[in-house]
Amino acid sequence: QAGVEVVGRVGHTLYDTDMLVARNGGKPPLTMQAFTKLVDKVGAPAAPLPIPATIPPPTPGAPGTEEEAV
Repeated sequence: QAGVEVVGRVGHTLYDTDMLVARNGGKPPLTMQAFTKLVDKVGAPAAPLPIPATIPPPTPGAPGTEEEAV
């Protein structure tokens, strides 16, 4: 309705943690050894997203802007 598209992305790790748990039979790896073994089995992480050509300016009044409402 509002013309807004929301896209959720995993961003705090190189691997999608849900995918890793699924590929490990629904169980998270509990040790570094188990994690590295799982990552070796899964393969290299996905390539990073491309650098954006432009970054839009902040919305007036958004947190961190000079116009931020107090």
